[in-house]
Amino acid sequence: MFKTIYITILTLFLFSPSCLSANSSEILQNLNLGNYEKLRQMMFSSSGADSLFLIAIFESDGYKATVQFQNIWEQYRSHLLAWESLQRLYEYSLALGDEEQAETLKRKLKSRPAESLPQNLNVKSCFFWVQTGAFSSEANALGQKQKLTNLGYCAIIIDQVIEGKKLKVVRAGSYATKNEAEQASKAIAKKLRIKPRVVSEGL
Repeated sequence: MFKTIYITILTLFLFSPSCLSANSSEILQNLNLGNYEKLRQMMFSSSGADSLFLIAIFESDGYKATVQFQNIWEQYRSHLLAWESLQRLYEYSLALGDEEQAETLKRKLKSRPAESLPQNLNVKSCFFWVQTGAFSSEANALGQKQKLTNLGYCAIIIDQVIEGKKLKVVRAGSYATKNEAEQASKAIAKKLRIKPRVVSEGL
């Protein structure tokens, strides 16, 4: 019974006519500023793709979140948040080490149309991350990633070779500008009592 109710609600969300809600720009602005408390509040007043996107952002299960993002990309291709969903799918592919899929999504992101962005945001040639740690232990990396997720951040783990050692690097983001990433870095440093740093990656 509950499964049937959930499917019915999800169907209404997916095919809601309000796929161009004015809330979309506000969602992106708060996301880029790391204002997750505001985003949580918006969950109760959003619908359609906006609602699906917010549910996915706060989903602690990475796989379930990607299913939501994929649904948004497929069902709301012209929607502002469809491109942000594609960005999240790209990040998840990076986290899994699926280089082929990541490269495919990266090429799609390069063609992101300017009109798909809020007026106060511009298409960027690079994006920024808050790097919170590098671990030889996968368990430790997953532990920190979970802490970031619990705080409301979108966190990923990527493999990197640093000084000849293969490490699991934990990052939170991504952010449209360095200033936004620095603000998030300060907040994370205060909450987790660590010393993160801002890094950038080109598209």
